[in-house]
Amino acid sequence: MKLIGQLAAMLLVLAGSCGALSAQVVGGQEFDAGLDSLSYTAATVPPESSGLCSDCGYADCCCTHCGFEAAVEGTYLQPDVSRGFFAIGSARYDFEPAPRFWVGSTFENDWGWRVRYWDFDAEASVSDNSIAPDLAIFLSGDEFLSALAVDVEVTRRLRLDLWCLTGSVGIRSAEIERSDLFNIRAVDLVSDTASVSISDVLRSFEGTGVTFAVDGRRPLGGSHVAAIFNARGSVLWGSNRAEATADLFQYAPDGAGNIVLTNQTSISLDGEDDDTLWIGEFQAGLEWSQPLDSFGDAILFIRGAFELQGWSYGGVTLPAPVFESLDENVDFIGGTVTVGFMR
Repeated sequence: MKLIGQLAAMLLVLAGSCGALSAQVVGGQEFDAGLDSLSYTAATVPPESSGLCSDCGYADCCCTHCGFEAAVEGTYLQPDVSRGFFAIGSARYDFEPAPRFWVGSTFENDWGWRVRYWDFDAEASVSDNSIAPDLAIFLSGDEFLSALAVDVEVTRRLRLDLWCLTGSVGIRSAEIERSDLFNIRAVDLVSDTASVSISDVLRSFEGTGVTFAVDGRRPLGGSHVAAIFNARGSVLWGSNRAEATADLFQYAPDGAGNIVLTNQTSISLDGEDDDTLWIGEFQAGLEWSQPLDSFGDAILFIRGAFELQGWSYGGVTLPAPVFESLDENVDFIGGTVTVGFMR
């Protein structure tokens, strides 16, 4: 986190004033033959423009806006956990709201900076029943999942035909944690013996690495509406941890019609490896924007988008092979709503 703070401080002292790197628009009759091969021409938005791309006659003229940008985003995502550690039971998560914030700025040379923060928490019930001719197993419990990501990145804006694209590369610090509290009851239907286990399981990864992304915006029909997308990949290196504790109670009939405790055992396992966390993210949706005349050249924007994330990290070597943790994958799928402004 210290490295992230240093990079953020360095980015914030960058200087630059907002203006468009563009050429003056002229009529077609004034082009000489040597310019006929150009596929597009940059444009300057007239001072009296209302902010619509169609006002300057070029669908890409919204790319000329630069300056400060800030937004608040509400993600509404459902986690799907694929786990190899105590791979029994099925946790069914609901869609959960979580906040994402970002601030940034683009300078007149199309370079800029951006800081992003996302924090997610969810809880689900776990249950599984298995009955065989000689054994019945009943499992119940709760599962807790949390994820956190902080990005500090440098951005570069580009134009490709009608698309305004922003590429970025930077540093990400992230952590993900899943914990389970299980109550497992096993009944031997042949000997009439029973076992009860109270188990506490923790899987977590915490690390820092590289994040890179590209997002795009394309105005639709010269209106206030635009198509948007964002694709991001991150590779982090850090601590991959697994812990498990279990208290096992065994019961059997005493021959006098009573069920008595015959044995009690406690198990504790703990492992930690240096490992890699891979994260992929994708968004696609629509944006509506509106100039705020009473706030100078500020622009309000509202976005709605589909979002998909995938987090994947390896297993952890534990003392007892029977409890060895396998690879863990957590997917998030749902939608987002964003409200922000540029100035």
